[in-house]
Formats: sequence, structure tokens, C-alpha cells
Amino acid sequence: TRFIIRLPFSLSVTQALLARVGDSLFAIPLLSIELVTRLKESEFRAYLTGEQVLHQYSGRNYPIHNLGILVSSPHILPFEEVADRRPPTLLFRSAEASAALQVEAVLGNQEIIVKPVSPQFNGVPGISGATVLGDGRVVVVLELAALVRNIGSQAQKQSESRALRAARQEARPEK
Repeated sequence: TRFIIRLPFSLSVTQALLARVGDSLFAIPLLSIELVTRLKESEFRAYLTGEQVLHQYSGRNYPIHNLGILVSSPHILPFEEVADRRPPTLLFRSAEASAALQVEAVLGNQEIIVKPVSPQFNGVPGISGATVLGDGRVVVVLELAALVRNIGSQAQKQSESRALRAARQEARPEK
């Protein structure tokens, strides 16, 4: 008897955290997350008003950003409409940068098989691949290091300020 086993070299298996951002679900490799915590209500309110807020953990400062804005989802709910006023936050730290990335919900972790994306998506920063969940949903796997490196860019700063300004304007009562 002869067995032939063909293994694809383009696949990798890793533990990932599933996080909901707006209406989208993303997988984030656990190796890139330092800690999952919650923001204080005062920090979250200050961030939504447009202030540059630092979340402190273990003697380190992490600038707060919304993960949805970093992945080009420009809609943020005003503070008055948010169900969870102490939202979950992913703390990321590398040698170059650190950030507290606010998400709507953390749905747990699971082992995933990461398949690389096609060449059309190679120019999109922050996407390292995709995976198919057990229920058939295709989920994008994020590369937090690339997303956090992109935070300092002028385009990213403008996108974040536009989204926060829109959230503040939605919160104002109609005249």
C-alpha cells in the first residue's frame, strides 16, 4: 500500500481571537495581542469627543483607537447610543508602537487555518489572510502590527477625526 499526502504550504494554523467591529467579524492572532481589557467609561467618552486619550496598564500608556476606523469602517455610534459603555479593548505593543484598540465585542478564541489572500489584496494594509469558520463564514485575519503602524499616517488621522466628528454630530438633538 502506498499513501500520498499532499499538504499545502500556503496554510498556517494559529490561535485567534474573534472580535466584532460594527457589523463585521475579524480574527486577530493571539500572538499579536498583549491583553484584552475594558476601557473606563470616562476614557471611552473622552475618546468619542475627539480627545487623544491614553489607556494605562502596567505602567505603560496605550493611545486609544477604534479598530473599525483602522479597517476603514467609518461609522461610530455616539456615546449615548452605545450599549456597552466600557467596551472591550485589545492592547497591542511592539518595539515600534503600542495601541489600545477598541472593539464592540470579543467572541472568544479558536484555532483557525489562515489562508493567504489573493494578490489583489496585497496592497491593503493590515490583512494577513482569511479563514473559514465552522459555520461557513469567511473572516478576514488582521495583522495588528501593520494597522498600528498606519495610525500615524495623515490619511488615517483624517479618517479617525471625520468618524469621531460624525458621531458627535449624530448625538446632538435636532433643532
